[in-house]
Amino acid sequence: MDTRTLMNADYLDILFEKRNKKYGSYELRRGYGSRVGKAISILYSGLALLILLAVTNKHDVHATTTTDHGPIILTDIPHEPPPPPVPPVAPPPPPPPPAPRPATVRFTEPDITNDPVPENQTMTTIDNLRDAVPGTVTDTSGDGDISIATTSGDGNNRTMPVFTEPVPEKPLTIVEKMPEFNGNLQQYLSSHVHYPDVARNNGIEGRVVIRFVVDESGAVTEAQVVKGIGGGCDAEALSVVNGMPRWKPGKQNGRAVKVYYTIPVNFVLQ
Repeated sequence: MDTRTLMNADYLDILFEKRNKKYGSYELRRGYGSRVGKAISILYSGLALLILLAVTNKHDVHATTTTDHGPIILTDIPHEPPPPPVPPVAPPPPPPPPAPRPATVRFTEPDITNDPVPENQTMTTIDNLRDAVPGTVTDTSGDGDISIATTSGDGNNRTMPVFTEPVPEKPLTIVEKMPEFNGNLQQYLSSHVHYPDVARNNGIEGRVVIRFVVDESGAVTEAQVVKGIGGGCDAEALSVVNGMPRWKPGKQNGRAVKVYYTIPVNFVLQ
């Protein structure tokens, strides 16, 4: 391409010299300027239309709001009647008065003496105790002390002893010194447990777990089957455990206590 042609040529012609101008890229680049101009024209036209619509709506709203429709008269709006007043909650009734204390009659401890007995230390009769309880003083008003006490002849009060039944202790699971069997436990079980015929004939074998309590004296009590296999094995193991001799009892803080103990009894066919 000579110099004059080069000066008058478009950059696309230079770019696509000796190339296929029918290829889409050439047409896209050739019409790029016109397409951008059309897009800008459409954009500005749309903006101008939006501005025009906004101005028109503003004038319409102003004209509507400034129109004189005459005075506005407010009419009475019906209201719902107020809810009825809630009646006051009645206070709870007062607690009942405490029951009056029973009258007390002074209880005098019998004392054998040859001296005359003062009137305030004479023995109380059965008739005086029908509607009263023994006390330290005689009080027929019912406001006296209800403590049970005795008064000796010398005027000194002595409290009557109260005997309470001791509460049995519950067996423990773990103690400082666990119970011990006197001898070889496995050998004892092997020599005393007999395989039941029902279990042998039906091929039943396994482990029976027995739980029992060794009390303070070492005796076996409260034996029960924790896990059984049936076939008469459970009853056989329970019978052998109940027939065991005394154990060495378990101890806690140096004192013999009741302790739970669990042993397995194995039944194996030979």
